Amino acid sequence: LTKVEGRRSGRQAVRGGNVRTTIRTGQVRTSTRNQLQGSRTSRSQQRLLTPGKLADMHPAVSPGAKFWLGPLKFLTPIFSNGTMLDVAAAYLGDDAIIQGHAAVRLLDGLASPSQYLSGLWHHDRCGTRLKIFVFLHDVDAKGGRCTRIARGSHHTHYWSYESTPASRFTDKYVESNYETPCMVGKKGGGFIFDTNAIHKGEIKGTRERTVVIIEVNAGAKTNELAGMRPKPPCPSSKQHKVKHPVNTGPLGLKAQELGMGTAELVQKRKDAEFLACSTAPGRH
Repeated sequence: LTKVEGRRSGRQAVRGGNVRTTIRTGQVRTSTRNQLQGSRTSRSQQRLLTPGKLADMHPAVSPGAKFWLGPLKFLTPIFSNGTMLDVAAAYLGDDAIIQGHAAVRLLDGLASPSQYLSGLWHHDRCGTRLKIFVFLHDVDAKGGRCTRIARGSHHTHYWSYESTPASRFTDKYVESNYETPCMVGKKGGGFIFDTNAIHKGEIKGTRERTVVIIEVNAGAKTNELAGMRPKPPCPSSKQHKVKHPVNTGPLGLKAQELGMGTAELVQKRKDAEFLACSTAPGRH
């Protein structure tokens, strides 16, 4: 599991801005756990996600990709993964919910952003929102069509969230203002990030890439957006809906027991660790 969290000591994100954006600098820390517990694909699910099945059941909404929007039982253990639940609750709030999931395959014939709009640098027009990518096979930076994320851009307050064209950015702008790491890993691994960050799926590659994308939204914001017309892009409409609460991880349950929020408990623990460190013998 690669966490894109928003802090890291030492290296500072590159500042950047143009007439449409005001950038507040932020930083990203990544830590990798190769396998999500219990996330291995069962044999029946592997058969379900063969190229033919993926194409037959849900034809592409864009020429360069295929989508599976049905249930995926092998994801059930991930929904009870304590680390993931606690990260989501601390980041989005205890009312956050796992909204749904979809399997997405970038096809071998993909060659242009006109075939897959998410191949352009963009944010998701949702403000703060989390997505979890689970790799169904190894993904590398050499031809693997990885997802790239602009470090620190999740802190951006954009000029407009209303239209798709306003959410797209040129390669030149992003690559001259941000580091853009490639999210790679082994089968069963993956990463979690804030989709307010500027990101894109690599268009060029030598093979197909298939991932499951799990979406996590703040509950109160989801309720507010539900009645808006035209319908906003979040929660995503192209996914299998599940609505699973995230405040059921170890920290979330402890926070409820103490009568506080998960984020508050995390901060209190950080403060306690800092105090213990600063008052230890030999420390000043």
